[in-house]
Amino acid sequence: FPDPGDVDQGHFRGAVHEIGAQGTGGDGDIFHLIRAEIVDIDKLAEDRELPLTDEEIMEHKFMTFRITTDRGVSHEIVRHRPCSFAQESTRYCLYTKAQFGNELTFIRPVGYGDWTKENRYVFEKFLKDTERAYRFLVSEGSGEDLLTAQQARAVLPNALKTEIVVTANMREWKHIFDLRVHGATGSPHPDIKLVMSKALALAVKDRL
Repeated sequence: FPDPGDVDQGHFRGAVHEIGAQGTGGDGDIFHLIRAEIVDIDKLAEDRELPLTDEEIMEHKFMTFRITTDRGVSHEIVRHRPCSFAQESTRYCLYTKAQFGNELTFIRPVGYGDWTKENRYVFEKFLKDTERAYRFLVSEGSGEDLLTAQQARAVLPNALKTEIVVTANMREWKHIFDLRVHGATGSPHPDIKLVMSKALALAVKDRL
């Protein structure tokens, strides 16, 4: 089993295209020239003619994380808006192929080591049975009866490992961390708290 949450970071600072408007004043003179300019958002924030609040600045800065976790956590992540997501698809990923190691990969939940021996046995037996069922449906049954990946995914559990790339502006990331790490609206699920705590540590390191 991999760790419950592996997070890689890529940071993209916002670029602004400034487009002026062309028109005429009351005296017929052109009062505003058209221009397009790529500027650094931090330098733009220092422009006294265009004062920006901290919240407005955060809306123009973006951060991207590549997260390895389970499907249960990813279901919670994709509830956030506005964000952009790219996720491993169980419709098209056939896990019996070599690129996936010819097997399903599952994630142990947080606190798994504290489970009783019996509970760990039941959990692992279920996952092994799931893998056998999936393998039978897509590759070991009768030729004409084999299912496609998108059909066989019905047997896959929330514990299935997935990778998801998440991009959002810094204001939304702050909101996500408030909910998923600090529990602004209630105690977060331990698994997503672990994942987002790692993401927050990277964000702070990059001077969020």
